[in-house]
Amino acid sequence: MSLFISQAIGGAPKQDEPTPSTKPTEPELPDNAEPVKPTEKAKPEVARFRDKLEKVSEKTVQPPEPPQEPIITPQIIADTRFSDDIELANEYITTRNFDSAEKIYKSIYTAEPKHLKNLLAYANLCFMQKRNTEAADLYNQALEINPNIVKALFNLGTICFYNRKYESAVNYLAKALQLYPKILGAYLILAQIYQIAGKYGESIKLLSHAVTLSPRNPVIYQKLSALHIQLRQYDEAVKVLKRAVEISPADVESRLILGYCLGYCNKYQDAFVVIDSAIKAAANSTNPDISFKQLHKAYVFLNQILEEQKMI
Repeated sequence: MSLFISQAIGGAPKQDEPTPSTKPTEPELPDNAEPVKPTEKAKPEVARFRDKLEKVSEKTVQPPEPPQEPIITPQIIADTRFSDDIELANEYITTRNFDSAEKIYKSIYTAEPKHLKNLLAYANLCFMQKRNTEAADLYNQALEINPNIVKALFNLGTICFYNRKYESAVNYLAKALQLYPKILGAYLILAQIYQIAGKYGESIKLLSHAVTLSPRNPVIYQKLSALHIQLRQYDEAVKVLKRAVEISPADVESRLILGYCLGYCNKYQDAFVVIDSAIKAAANSTNPDISFKQLHKAYVFLNQILEEQKMI
């Protein structure tokens, strides 16, 4: 079952466990971070956020034009003190001996609270263990030393997203993208935030940009198609779903939804052929029971989208 369908049915996202690192590499968004659907209780909060979002400069949240050579401010000040200790702590993390690693990070923090490399490593460990309050505090301390640490900004944006502090998440992620415009995860989270706020057009723009960064990622196409369906843009949804099926032929969910979208475009013969191929693919799969459950979930999900159309 594709992550797109399972998470859409399953509810709120769960934080993944990225490997802690102090290297200035591109942060990754957890694959299972799906749009958080606001509950009835949360709707007033979303409405307030929607108003606040209008105040955020559009320039900071629109996909920036990537420079030919991404410009990244050096993120870690050269400091060789405690290098051996930090290296040992990183080895402990590799073997999942987190307690021993944390003891080292804590001892260095006590001796030198402004040691940037240690701050980042300690923050990454807390983030990986979903200790988000501690992680956020450590990341903010690191940003006081160097405000242009891409990974710290991205992870803070992710933490704010999980805490439903959407305006803060937008600000952190936008700054991370200004420093490094090719962070796929940042575009995906921003797209989810705009979807929550009911700004589907902006969400589509962000996901379309994400596709250019990861053109063979079927999950992005599936997310994008769902937004087009919500806006009754069935022709666009068909284009996106055809690409998803091309990338992942075994994706019976995308096939089924593609068939229905073709029907909405009055291409009934094509719709029949595609839906028939989805059923046959499920029947001929190595595990037909699971495949037919996937088809059922795709059908339920499609009807859920159609119900949400009435609210737009």
